[in-house]
Amino acid sequence: QRGHYIDGDALADYNNVTGLADDRYYNPNWYSSTNFSLVVETTTSVCREESLCPPPGQRLFISEKSFKPFAFRHPFMTYGTPYTLQFFRDYGFETFGHVIDESYDSIYDDQKRLKAITAELARLHEEFKQGRPLFQDAVSLEKIQHNFDRFYDTDAVEKLWFSDIVDPVKKFIES
Repeated sequence: QRGHYIDGDALADYNNVTGLADDRYYNPNWYSSTNFSLVVETTTSVCREESLCPPPGQRLFISEKSFKPFAFRHPFMTYGTPYTLQFFRDYGFETFGHVIDESYDSIYDDQKRLKAITAELARLHEEFKQGRPLFQDAVSLEKIQHNFDRFYDTDAVEKLWFSDIVDPVKKFIES
């Protein structure tokens, strides 16, 4: 909409790709031609002052953006609300703490969290410039496949549907 495109995008069909809204458009080349995703969530802040913040994990905002790397077999970093990575681990996904310093995930202050992410990106960029293949080690490849399999695990989705939605609603109705 703003006239900025990435090479290989379907320009003529950009606003009507398979009938999906623009926010669901993706180009497979974004994943196949890059080393990892830096996901920037819609909301990154929880509160202005750490002493006023809710306990860890109680103010998350996670959109489809954060799930795309799982669906497209891509390692990732996420700039979102604190404890986003912990949320994914709690639901059986794996993150890349063996390659990335993920301590940023527990920083409440948005600017400090962004500064930690930026420092980690700079470190990864230096490694890339030195010719080191990023996220191509055996552990990363196993985690990428695990996340893909977990994302498409219909049995796990059905269990979560019942445990997190159906059963609590039934309990509420019956009480």
